[in-house]
Amino acid sequence: MTYPIVTSVPGRRAAHRLRPRLAAALCLALAMPPLALQAEAVPRDAMLAAHNRVRAEVGVAPLQWSAALAGSAQEWADTLATRNGCAMKHSAGPLGENLYWASPLRFSDGRQQPQSIEPEKVAGSWAGERRFYRPATNDCAAGQVCGHYTQMVWRATTQVGCAYRVCANDEQVWVCQYRPAGNIIGRPPY
Repeated sequence: MTYPIVTSVPGRRAAHRLRPRLAAALCLALAMPPLALQAEAVPRDAMLAAHNRVRAEVGVAPLQWSAALAGSAQEWADTLATRNGCAMKHSAGPLGENLYWASPLRFSDGRQQPQSIEPEKVAGSWAGERRFYRPATNDCAAGQVCGHYTQMVWRATTQVGCAYRVCANDEQVWVCQYRPAGNIIGRPPY
């Protein structure tokens, strides 16, 4: 048995007959989000090692990976990709959170593709804020940001979980969430 599927082409109507399994597969494929919007797995060991290297530099205990936090981070990365146009926005939940955004690679012929980004680059971006953190006054240098770094090295934080998502426009957003949250006003990170 076959089922007619009507497609519209400007100025024409055509009926195609497909086998039932093919029709079902086509319907399922059309219901799925585009491949570019699929969630990506963060290389857990590399991300955890990058965080723990930074923590070791200031004598803070290593973090443990949390699958629950990684799941929560994935949910937020998915939300940013599908509902926020891949723009960065914090989740405003009870967890500590660092975000990282990357544009696609753009070529002179108009093509573009997602960048190949390693966890070390993401964590290194946050760790690079160390130069702006002033331990003596427990603040950031004027006009600078250092809160991503201080969250990474927050002494009381024991767990991290991270995820990322490549968006439809080939941008990507990375999310790491931390428990317990750091950056408590008036308290030094270590």
